[in-house]
Amino acid sequence: HEDAHDALSDVRATLALAMLVREREPGLYQHLYGLRDKRVAERALKLGSGQPRLHISARFPASEACASLILPLCRHPVNKNEVLCADLRYSPTPLLDYSAEQLAKYLYTRADQLPAGVQRIPLKSVHINKSPIVLSTGLLNDELLQRSNIDVALAEQHRQQLLGAEGLQAKLQAMARQNRFDDSGQDAEAMLYSGFIGDRDRQTLQEIMSLNGDALAQRTFVFEDKRLPELLFRYRARNFPASLSESERQEWLEYCRDKLLGTEAPLLAEIEKVEQVIAKNTEAGASALLVSLREYLLQQRDSLL
Repeated sequence: HEDAHDALSDVRATLALAMLVREREPGLYQHLYGLRDKRVAERALKLGSGQPRLHISARFPASEACASLILPLCRHPVNKNEVLCADLRYSPTPLLDYSAEQLAKYLYTRADQLPAGVQRIPLKSVHINKSPIVLSTGLLNDELLQRSNIDVALAEQHRQQLLGAEGLQAKLQAMARQNRFDDSGQDAEAMLYSGFIGDRDRQTLQEIMSLNGDALAQRTFVFEDKRLPELLFRYRARNFPASLSESERQEWLEYCRDKLLGTEAPLLAEIEKVEQVIAKNTEAGASALLVSLREYLLQQRDSLL
């Protein structure tokens, strides 16, 4: 559509698409609209039935029409709104052969960072309170099969393997309870949605939020979750910069340099974009605002050099 990525234009395009679906496929529209209710979404998953479901998600690549066949396996032991499902596009061998500890270790590891011989974990979470698109496999017509490259026969083989597996549900729930995360160098903030924070750490975080910068600088906190020490440091740096020691200030400066001036230099790219917009803009008020924005970005750049 025109003006893609313009917020208002994107909203209008989304509404127009919804209206088109309602007009052309009223039954499908009503089903999708009903999935806003997590009770409806839970029924659509048919957990415990052993039936495969067609799932549409941005987590699946566009080259596969953002679609796959899934088999709901069990509810997450901590988050009752999360259902752990097998992605039937892939062999379930890792789910069957790996221990709970191995599954927890490799679940959030990128495919290109897995050790040699270790297979991708074919697990997909569906959150019933986030309007998931869960459909009957009867909607898989020839066109969608071709676009999504789903092999129905192979998916059925994978489903049969999973249905005959003993102790799989208990193993997956044990994996989920471990709450372990990839420590292979992935940024802590990029992993905020990789799993839930445990109750003990959550209590510690509540205490942290009640403290000022001086108190935080004098305390040492022990976390179970590997993401939290780095996140606490960044929290202090952003909100209480005066509480940082000299070595911590240097560490924070290096982090900011790397994020803003490192690979692809996003800050410099943003400055260039603003300058291009200024060159094209003829409205005095807008130009003044853009110039102020450019000056701010330049100040940020200079502070990092």
